[in-house]
Amino acid sequence: MLPQLKAILQMTSNAAKATGHVAVAHAIREASFILREAGIDDAQREAHALALWVLKAENLILASPTMDSRTHQRFMVAVGARARRVPLQHITSRMFFRFLELRSEPGVFVVRPETQMLVQDALDYIEHQRTELEQKNTGKIADEKSFHTSPVQDGAADTHSTEATHRVLESRGFPTLRVLDMCTGSGAIALSLVNEVSDIAVTAIDISDKAIDLAQRNYRQLLEDGQIKRGSTLFFEQADIRRAYDYSFAATHYDVVISNPPYVPSGQVHQMEARQDPYEALYGGGVNGMAIPCLVADIAWQVLHPGGAFFMEHDPSQADDLCCYCSELGFEEVSSRKDLSQRQRWVRAKKPM
Repeated sequence: MLPQLKAILQMTSNAAKATGHVAVAHAIREASFILREAGIDDAQREAHALALWVLKAENLILASPTMDSRTHQRFMVAVGARARRVPLQHITSRMFFRFLELRSEPGVFVVRPETQMLVQDALDYIEHQRTELEQKNTGKIADEKSFHTSPVQDGAADTHSTEATHRVLESRGFPTLRVLDMCTGSGAIALSLVNEVSDIAVTAIDISDKAIDLAQRNYRQLLEDGQIKRGSTLFFEQADIRRAYDYSFAATHYDVVISNPPYVPSGQVHQMEARQDPYEALYGGGVNGMAIPCLVADIAWQVLHPGGAFFMEHDPSQADDLCCYCSELGFEEVSSRKDLSQRQRWVRAKKPM
């Protein structure tokens, strides 16, 4: 850390000890300056987030206007860590994705805001499919208020339980959609799906035992908080997609496959925070980072039902090559979708009927 930043940290710490309390607004101003000098882009927002975290408050309006010396010391330690480019999510142990607050830990990929658009595209497709299926099942769908299928509590992968749940829902005539989330990481995509869509069966896989453990704990927390939609299920399996057919997830067929796989081309990670993500969660392999994305597309082609849809995030430089690859596999309606900054960020494709 720069010497002047160390001096500021020491001065503010001494001031807190001398007075016993520091105004929250003053502490945030000091923290914003420190983070700006350290090269943090949105310094004020992050200083605000750190203040909320140490105060254990949802907003500053309802929080105490001052910090006692111990709280202030904790705040400045956090600011110092962020100035050293420790990811904000690792400092606070939480990250926000769509409507969810999820636990974040070192050793597991920190989900990026742009992935929310990938999820929204898949949700729009699922809603459209659900509407069509419900129309076909008019008169046979059970009243949603009359039944409830509870998700598995332990979050473990269990093919027999998955199939049993599907059979129960389908016996009632309800259009259950099956979704596979490959390279789930913290579980953000899969958890958003079961948080926002009822009567959907999601299987989430990842090669990392740390990632699966964190994803399961995030799921259990959502279960405890009642944030899982009625009738939706989520099952996890630790699996290496390079040997996909050794695992139970590959024995099922799905209506939707979604993935935010490792796809970064070699040597293309320059942001200091991103370098703290696991290597295997970042780099896609091969010269242009396409090895794992192509493998994910191969598996999607094999496990999708005819008419099923495939959604996968990618690097903007890979858009044309991935679209060509998916077309060569046999996918139809292949396109790369743009994010809010008009960069091509995820491929969408459909398996023909």
